[in-house]
Amino acid sequence: MDDKGFFREIIDIYIQRFDIKENTKRSYGKMLAQFAEFADGLPNLPTRQDVMAYREQLKSRLRAASVQKHIVVIRGFYRWYYIEGFGPNAAEGVKGMKIESDFKRESLSLEAAIKLLNRAKRYASKSIIGKRDHALIALLLTTGLRTIEVERADVDDISFVDETKVLYIMGKGHDEKDAYVKLSPEVYGLIEDYLIERQDEYKPLFINHTKPYQGTRLRTRMISMVV
Repeated sequence: MDDKGFFREIIDIYIQRFDIKENTKRSYGKMLAQFAEFADGLPNLPTRQDVMAYREQLKSRLRAASVQKHIVVIRGFYRWYYIEGFGPNAAEGVKGMKIESDFKRESLSLEAAIKLLNRAKRYASKSIIGKRDHALIALLLTTGLRTIEVERADVDDISFVDETKVLYIMGKGHDEKDAYVKLSPEVYGLIEDYLIERQDEYKPLFINHTKPYQGTRLRTRMISMVV
């Protein structure tokens, strides 16, 4: 097997070893497959300069948020690639994209927010709906997102920016998820607990859990009722 074939095989191994949801694996696999296609056109295995050139190529056809996702996935792959001893970390020091991340929203008073969170926490241990509502309320209170932004959120929109967990969103007046909010470890933990409890492959981040709407996207009207 030549170096290019070996490189693709290593990418497949990396994806399969990932302890993440299947739809996230598919998303990461698709991005790395595109990078592998780029690498096929190189005389040798990719270098840091090649990764930077690939980033510039992505910038010519994708928005900043999409470029950032690709670079984050490639950096993660190369960290593993280096640690496992397959070769140098060709993505080390390669910067992603600067993305708008400031959102100013009106918020509840501190007293009201604490009361709402405590109530949600009490119900979180009783059912999957309780876990969902706890994660949903914590997300809204700590990020100031609009209900429509939460409705549009998908599981795959959770990613990394500079080693920090973030949720990519489609802001007002936008037609792509090209902005993000940072997720605190506590909020991400609540979301992760909810997703682990779900054990499904549904795309939306927050879904209905009652028949006949099981698995459908939680809409703004229901989100407003939760809060």
